[in-house]
Amino acid sequence: MAFIVAARLIPIALLAASAAIEFTNEVQSVPAGKWGYIDLPVHGQAARISGSFEVLKGSTQVRLSLVSHEDLDPTGDDPPPPIVASGAGRTGRIDDAIRRHGDYAVVLDNREGKQAAEVHLRVWLDERGPDPKSPIPRRQLTVIAISCVAFLGIVAFSAKRLRKAMRT
Repeated sequence: MAFIVAARLIPIALLAASAAIEFTNEVQSVPAGKWGYIDLPVHGQAARISGSFEVLKGSTQVRLSLVSHEDLDPTGDDPPPPIVASGAGRTGRIDDAIRRHGDYAVVLDNREGKQAAEVHLRVWLDERGPDPKSPIPRRQLTVIAISCVAFLGIVAFSAKRLRKAMRT
């Protein structure tokens, strides 16, 4: 019984522990041979930026990257050098700890593509000030959840054994 109650409480606790906010979750259109960007202001001294994309239709050569807004020239042919970038493909993700506040941009790059792409883009921003040596929040939550389930399993197993021993 305790296991069932605890199993229902774990998702609630995991949601409460997460401080990352979803910055964007939308479909973007990127023309063939072009690139586009979304502004991403970071107000805290440090933050973790995570992003993922999935091509819904069109080009399979899309790349996702994070760049400094200072280096961005929207009229240029090429985006600035990335801080972090995914590989080109139908899906990809980035994750990086930013150590200073400022303006950044998330770039969807389809310069290698021969056709336009419709891309589902998701970006998360966690401004809690991450320690660069600490695991990413999703990994921390996974470890916590697995630990709780293992602990509750051991408690349930022990309780069952104790009840059996008390009956004999």
